[in-house]
Amino acid sequence: MKIVTLFLSFFLLHASAGVHAVPEGPGESLAKIMKKGEIYATPRDQHRFLEQMQGKWKTSSVVMEAEPQFGFSDNTMILGGRFLEMNYGGAFLGLKLEGKVTLGYDNYKNKFTVVYIDNLNTSIRTAEGLLDHTGAVLTLWGTMDEWLTDEHDKPVMYKYELLDQQSFQFEVHDLSLAPRSTKVISVRYIKQ
Repeated sequence: MKIVTLFLSFFLLHASAGVHAVPEGPGESLAKIMKKGEIYATPRDQHRFLEQMQGKWKTSSVVMEAEPQFGFSDNTMILGGRFLEMNYGGAFLGLKLEGKVTLGYDNYKNKFTVVYIDNLNTSIRTAEGLLDHTGAVLTLWGTMDEWLTDEHDKPVMYKYELLDQQSFQFEVHDLSLAPRSTKVISVRYIKQ
């Protein structure tokens, strides 16, 4: 009897393994794709962090402890509240500076992402990062090429900190300087 029970169990197990589910029709597959698209394309709570930095701002920048230099930034939420576009200008070590930042939250990666471009480079700098538990500090990590020192792919950290409703701070950290102080650029934004 035990042998018959064992044989039946073995037979049923293997017979059920051969049963295949009915494939989905095109409409069902499309519905799943549309649902995922809606989930990944819809702004979330993390996008509210970006909204707090929109508006017109005066900036004060300090590079490597040099005298402050002044400028502006016009920050706008774009593409249905999915990204913060920052258009900025001013001076950088006495040179005229203009640039653009696109900062967003990637719902699929569950990370913030950023792209930096400006008129003092031909490079595109990118980074990814996370918001801290307070919801006020965003830290992103990436790499950059430093043509002044002929270095490629230097590790860099960018930090945005909401100070209050009228100001925020942006910092650039050259992580290759550790264990010394790594902060090389600091920009204070004051709402106009």
